[in-house]
Amino acid sequence: MAPKDLKASAFGLHAAIAGIGLLPASVIAGVLWEAYGQASPFLLGGALAMVAGVSVFFLLSMKRVPPD
Repeated sequence: MAPKDLKASAFGLHAAIAGIGLLPASVIAGVLWEAYGQASPFLLGGALAMVAGVSVFFLLSMKRVPPD
């Protein structure tokens, strides 16, 4: 999707955003693991995946009003 001359910059931006998101996710998973046991981060991940899936389903199934 990125222009040919910006492919490396787009890849770097993607890696930076993923890294920024992975740090708090890992900290939250570690806290859950220590506080509630080894299954808790996986249960939270599964629950959030279900919420995301249902949200996408409803967003895609909504009728769109064409612009005038």
